[in-house]
Amino acid sequence: MKKVAIIIVNYNGKKYLRGCLASLKNQSFKDFDIFLIDNCSSDDSLKDIKDTEVKLIKNKKNYGFAEGNNIGMRQAIKEGYQYIALVNFDTETDEKWLEKLVERIETDSGIGAVQSKVLLAGSKLINTTGGHLHFLGFSYCRDYKMPDTFKNVDDICAASGASVLFRSEALKKIGLFDKTFFMYLEDTDISWRLKEAGYKLIFEPNSVIYHKYAFSKNKDKFYHSEKNRIIFILKNYELKTILLLLPAFLFTEILMILYAAFDGWFTQKIKGYIFVIRHFGEIMASRQRVQKIRRVRDKELKGYFSYKLAFDEVSNPLFVPLNLFFRFYWFLVRSFI
Repeated sequence: MKKVAIIIVNYNGKKYLRGCLASLKNQSFKDFDIFLIDNCSSDDSLKDIKDTEVKLIKNKKNYGFAEGNNIGMRQAIKEGYQYIALVNFDTETDEKWLEKLVERIETDSGIGAVQSKVLLAGSKLINTTGGHLHFLGFSYCRDYKMPDTFKNVDDICAASGASVLFRSEALKKIGLFDKTFFMYLEDTDISWRLKEAGYKLIFEPNSVIYHKYAFSKNKDKFYHSEKNRIIFILKNYELKTILLLLPAFLFTEILMILYAAFDGWFTQKIKGYIFVIRHFGEIMASRQRVQKIRRVRDKELKGYFSYKLAFDEVSNPLFVPLNLFFRFYWFLVRSFI
């Protein structure tokens, strides 16, 4: 058995999958196996995939990014792989991508995950060097569309599921992705749980991957992002933190409802609330598990919070006064967390 399991979740990825697999064949680090998890694709994604090339798992339905990856990670942990790498099917890797990830994680047993430098394919611009986390649960890419000048190893708030290497032992302690998220924010959630358990998350600039990223503004994205943001807060924050942030949260929810009505996804916003209410017991059970394994308090993690909203490809003049409000509110409450 090899050292690293590389997990790729595929859903109708015919356009990209062959290029992704070809780039993985050229890795300087050879001690890995590829697990390809197909989420019931309806295209011919798997037509030319050979069993000798990957360990193929075909799902009977689309389980989403979260549970799709969980299926592969469970199998990899069961088979005893030391590390688990997640890769988006619409990426292509530099030849030293995996070598540099493994080198970095092996420098310190306290590292739970290592994030690659993700570049926008066909450019010299950053897609992400990790994630920012707003104190109200909004998550967005760090250094998006910045020039590729990042050379230093860095401690980060959250790792992107597009390209990350996890320590299997850490995942055994904190659990895998939360399947109720389906997609979006699941990587921020697992990153935060690693931090709560005392693990480090590191950005490794010498591990490079190219992402054929296309910004999407669809109603499903808004639905999952918004419901998951609420679940994230309910699961992960201490009760005192939730109460301190509640006025800002409620004010922001009113604004989000108005924005959703104006932008055409009001129904999805309300569906998110309904989902949270229907699954509240399950969310509270998840909260109990998270708080049980917690080793680091919110007061020690609050330095990772951002008070600024800066979403990919979205600019709005209202962000200026809103960010001033967030900055003032965070100034008022952060010393009490």
